[in-house]
Amino acid sequence: MPTSLSQETQTVAEQSPALQSQDLPEQELRLGGLSIGDEGKTVIREFGQPSQVSSSFYSQLDYPSFIVLMEGGTVIGMTSTSDQYCTPAGVCPGMDFEQVRERYGEPIVSDREDGRFMEYYTANSSCWLKIAVDGELVESVSVVCQP
Repeated sequence: MPTSLSQETQTVAEQSPALQSQDLPEQELRLGGLSIGDEGKTVIREFGQPSQVSSSFYSQLDYPSFIVLMEGGTVIGMTSTSDQYCTPAGVCPGMDFEQVRERYGEPIVSDREDGRFMEYYTANSSCWLKIAVDGELVESVSVVCQP
């Protein structure tokens, strides 16, 4: 008995969970209005002087509950632990993760060296949302990129 296209698609989706999480719109890769690729002067204009700047491989600008990573004068990543710095869809630290599921669907669960994260990917970017949860509560939201 031949399988239908919908049965084949469902089987592929079950075998490859990444396909289910790769439909995050690229505009969601923003926190507090800041985007990957924004210039350092934009960060200073929007957020003021950071409370601390540290440099190693990347420059890190520390703001209260918000960290911005810079390389070559442009934003390459950011992490929020405050409901003041959210995604355009309103995903914020402090909210129940069920609300994130309602906005973005099921995440890819990733075990990384710094913990377990709920992740959402776009189809055409090397950047993604990385969400840390404690129980069902969002602890932090990060936009990270693969170099």
